[in-house]
Amino acid sequence: MSELRALRLPQDIDPIMKVILEGFQYPENPQWSIQADEREGIVDTIKSMKRIYPLYALLGKFSADMRDLYHGFLYVEDNRLVGIVTYSRRSGSQEWFIANVTVIPAYRRRGIARKLVQAALQHIQIRYGKRAILDVIDGNFPAYTLYQELGFEEYSGSVDYFYDQTAQAVTIPEGYAISSLPESDWRTRYELENRITPDYVQKYTPVSELNFRQPFVIRAFMNLYSRMRGEKQEAFSIRDRTTQVVGIASFAARTRPGGVNHIGVRLDPTYAVLAPFMVGHLLNLTQQVSPGRRIEFSIPRWQAALDEAAQAMGANQRCATHRMGIIL
Repeated sequence: MSELRALRLPQDIDPIMKVILEGFQYPENPQWSIQADEREGIVDTIKSMKRIYPLYALLGKFSADMRDLYHGFLYVEDNRLVGIVTYSRRSGSQEWFIANVTVIPAYRRRGIARKLVQAALQHIQIRYGKRAILDVIDGNFPAYTLYQELGFEEYSGSVDYFYDQTAQAVTIPEGYAISSLPESDWRTRYELENRITPDYVQKYTPVSELNFRQPFVIRAFMNLYSRMRGEKQEAFSIRDRTTQVVGIASFAARTRPGGVNHIGVRLDPTYAVLAPFMVGHLLNLTQQVSPGRRIEFSIPRWQAALDEAAQAMGANQRCATHRMGIIL
């Protein structure tokens, strides 16, 4: 017997965790698999989801953005949960991101992933979605081929790195200034992203004010969720002599044992000279806040200067990913 059904929260939270931990194992490509420290972070995230679910359900009664933070389908075979797909809507848009397509190793090559993604796309259309995007690991040919057959087109990509060395303090180049970037300052983020994002990327992920001007209830909920997961988040911006913002960086650092730290960087390609400072400063700052942990980050394919800076500082490439999109 097999069954494809919609995700039911909160009762499906624990089964989902088991599938993710088992499904993100690739015996033929161990570097793709979930590592021990990542496992700790995932378990923390799932436990936090269970604790915060009553608030999520309450807010979802009044906010479509909240309701669309988490959707999914599950595939059951032999009375066992063997596959999942989860997806969410980008706030203020008709764009959806398919975050997980996971089938445990023993049940792969049976068409389960296809059924899960098709179900997700049908539901996204019902929710008036116009575009869907997802990431697939470079070298995962069966998944890449499946998404192509379903109508997805590759339009961008990124390189995933991890850093486990000791970062050294770096000095900001002359003529630039760094300052803290409040979470509420959505306009600064929007203006930089809108200015630097290539047109071919915006075909599937158009930059609009609505994507950045999140409702207060969403920001407050995500902040609480982050703290419950044991994270501290900060962001900063870099301006040139004209006070124009030319780069933004952020980190999410663990505040309790286990897990990994994450960083994110965006830089106007015209100011490539800043790339070593931005990557180096962010790595150093994150280690000061949360020492002794690996730092993971992804750099978009079109941010070449940041990619070169990461490699120069000894970051290890874990894998490359292809970003694919579909117009519905």
